[in-house]
Parts: sequence; C-alpha cells; structure tokens
Amino acid sequence: MIIMIEKGTNKKQGVYACHVTKGDLSYVYIGSGVLGDRMSGNPSKLRRNVHSNKQLQAMYNECGICKMEILQVCESIEEARDLENDYIDFYKRLEQVVVCNKYKSCTTKKYKIVLDEEKVIEIKSLLAQGKMKNKDIAAFYGVTDSVISKIKTGLRWSSVNIEKAI
Repeated sequence: MIIMIEKGTNKKQGVYACHVTKGDLSYVYIGSGVLGDRMSGNPSKLRRNVHSNKQLQAMYNECGICKMEILQVCESIEEARDLENDYIDFYKRLEQVVVCNKYKSCTTKKYKIVLDEEKVIEIKSLLAQGKMKNKDIAAFYGVTDSVISKIKTGLRWSSVNIEKAI
C-alpha cells in the first residue's frame, strides 16, 4: 500500500478515515491526530493484526486492503477532535457504511499549557541527571508521562536547552 500525504501536512493535526471494504459494505474508522503518524500507523497496525479497533481489524483480516484518507487538516488538536465527532456523525448517516468507532472523541477536556520555558529547563536538567523516572517527573509537574517523553526525545520543547539556565 502506498500512502501519499500532501507536502507539509505530515506533521499537522487533522482528521482521517481508515476504510476497509467488504462486498457492498464499507467499514470506516475515523480518527484525529498528527496526520503523518496516523496515516502510516493505522495500516501498519492492521497488517500486524494489532489494531485497537477489533471490528475494523476483523474486516481487514478478511479483505487485506485498507484505504487511508485525510478528511481535513486542522490548526489544533482541539479543532481536530471536534471535527472528528462531526465526521463520525456524517458517516453514521450513510447507507452501507459501518462506523467502527465505539466512542466519540473526548472534547470535554480542555488542554491547558502548564509548562513554561523555566519548567522545561528544570525537567531537562532532571532528565539529564537520570535520577528520576519519567512518571515521577510528570507527576511532580502535573503533566503526563508522554509529555516528559516528548521533551526527552526532542519532539517537544526542542528549542529549549539546559545551558540557558547556566
């Protein structure tokens, strides 16, 4: 399977659809997130038989073909999550389409920025010392383990370095 992503959209937030067609029925899973990750991750999980959506996985196992589609590029994850729900509602109204999503996207949680440059410098310093686990640092700063991991690997706050504190 070849997945083509328009230049510049692979790191943007957006809404996508993963389609598996069996006979006259089309099974679709609607999702949101970083488009490059999702457009390659879903087919990979289906091929390895580890996709979290069991209904979509079962249909893929019978057919062996999935089609990925970018539905919309967004400016933020909040916008993408809201639109994800709109697309789920839209696809549910179509005949001969089975929406595999069990739940709608959670949009009630509002994301707030709890880290600033000073805190990130502290976090990077703690990570460099290697004395604390990611989950302990995350708990102390009121963020998720994922945030700490992304800081550690440079996916977030890469422009901040601990030399600024010296």
